Amino acid sequence: MVSSSAFRLTNSGATAAALRDAQARRVRVPTHRVGALKKHWKALIEPLTAHLKLAVKFDPKSLQILLLPAALLAASADDAAFARETALAEGEAHCAKAVEYLNAFLAGFAVQDCVAILRLRDIYLQSFKVTDVKNLKRDHLKRAIARIVGTKGRTKNSIQHSTKTRLLIADKTIHLLGSHENIALARDSICSLILGAEPSKVHTHLSVVNRIMKEKI
Repeated sequence: MVSSSAFRLTNSGATAAALRDAQARRVRVPTHRVGALKKHWKALIEPLTAHLKLAVKFDPKSLQILLLPAALLAASADDAAFARETALAEGEAHCAKAVEYLNAFLAGFAVQDCVAILRLRDIYLQSFKVTDVKNLKRDHLKRAIARIVGTKGRTKNSIQHSTKTRLLIADKTIHLLGSHENIALARDSICSLILGAEPSKVHTHLSVVNRIMKEKI
């Protein structure tokens, strides 16, 4: 397994080091998620190092997670060009998936939910602000968020269950995890609630959506 604590070049050299630095993908870590990152670090990076064959490092100074195809760490200066053509071509898609996976965790989703991004082909993260839908402030904003959540979380759970998505509300930002089609269905319901629709009408609509999705299956 690739070491997660630091990038190490098995054959040091200026060319290989430059290649490493140029190709590393970086994910910014919000300060309020550093504690969660440290707590769940081992479980979070295990699928990246073991299955996607990526080297992963957290830089506490810049608050960035760095990702690199592990094959590049074994590249010497002499075979750096070959590594660029082979390891990078194979690892680029993995890095892109890893970035979305990490962004989902940093948004606040549980590791077990984020793993779906890596295991399934059509799972994505989409985020938008309540104020992108309607310019609400203060009490109006709070009421809109309350409509999305519902009494004891009933509306939020109904949206998740009916559209087969995961929904997370962080302040005034909405995060959705799912397929493009399912995210569109969930977002439609959320936008209706933001615009003032009665939760009962949204629940009725979601029941229809749930029935249609079951018929497709």
